[in-house]
Amino acid sequence: MLKYQAVIDDIVEGIESGAYPSYSQLPSTAQLCDKYGVSKITIKKAMDQLEAMGYISRRRGSGSFVKKIGEKVPEALMGEYSNQMTGFMAEHRARSEKVSTKVLQFTVERPSDKVAHALDMDKDGFVYHIVRVRSANDVPLAIEYTYMPIDVIPDLKTAAVETSIYSFIEDDLGLKISSAHRTV
Repeated sequence: MLKYQAVIDDIVEGIESGAYPSYSQLPSTAQLCDKYGVSKITIKKAMDQLEAMGYISRRRGSGSFVKKIGEKVPEALMGEYSNQMTGFMAEHRARSEKVSTKVLQFTVERPSDKVAHALDMDKDGFVYHIVRVRSANDVPLAIEYTYMPIDVIPDLKTAAVETSIYSFIEDDLGLKISSAHRTV
């Protein structure tokens, strides 16, 4: 097993067992290097993967923090993990499935305390609140409830909400999605 993978596995086990509770700060890079007997590069690679997997968020100058973890999403629903974030549309089109989206709600509103905390934002800001039914081959597979800060994702249009928000963010805005959090 690769060293960085052993670090990932141990930290994920700690998060899922509650040893590292939601919103807690992980040990520093130096402390993790000492604990696992590995280099800073190995720890950085492990932390990059943990962030991409949605387990942690990093704040420059503050450290790494455990995200609020909901129920673990069954592997069958997640598809295989890859380093590239993919949305519902791309994932199902890759399987040659006909994808459709029905938008039930697309509003701008102030976030609840819970949403503001989850997005690490001021509750006086504004968020997009999006509710969509996602279908593949005319079979409804998911109802998505999405909240996104307007100041991070400006000018979101109905056309993007009806198709692929990921594509809009990456292609139109030129931003890279580094993590997302899914719960079932």
